[in-house]
Amino acid sequence: MKTLLTICLLLITSQVFAKEVTIYVCESEAEAKLCNSCKKNGWKIGIKANENKNIVLLQTIDDSGEVIQTRYLQTVKDENKWIAENTKFAVKTDVVKNLDLFDENNWEYLFNIRIIHASPYNVKQMSKRKISMVNGKYRESWIDQSLLPSPRFYCGK
Repeated sequence: MKTLLTICLLLITSQVFAKEVTIYVCESEAEAKLCNSCKKNGWKIGIKANENKNIVLLQTIDDSGEVIQTRYLQTVKDENKWIAENTKFAVKTDVVKNLDLFDENNWEYLFNIRIIHASPYNVKQMSKRKISMVNGKYRESWIDQSLLPSPRFYCGK
């Protein structure tokens, strides 16, 4: 049954996605831009951009062909409120999700989370992710202070 489902997903994926790229892990952001000396990690990403709805669909596919993650990238305006707003320990989480979609081969998605402390006023960067397609080349950088010991950089071709 699982094999049949996988075959169906592969057939659907091959028809739905305008682009499928093989993902490589890079040592730096500069290396990810070139995507020449990065190491293949065995995953692929199916990419479908819908310019009318201003949304990008990404599906991560492992080396066996199974879809392991589906993400929808779009601009989201989050309402952020202060927690404990009448105390000196007020905290606000600032989340920004922004997609600039020019066409199927040129778009940029920024996902940024900051924690803001009111007293004393302090902004701490928690997570920052940038995913883009520039002239048909996939790039991703991910910095997460709470999960990752160091930044991660990926490219796709």
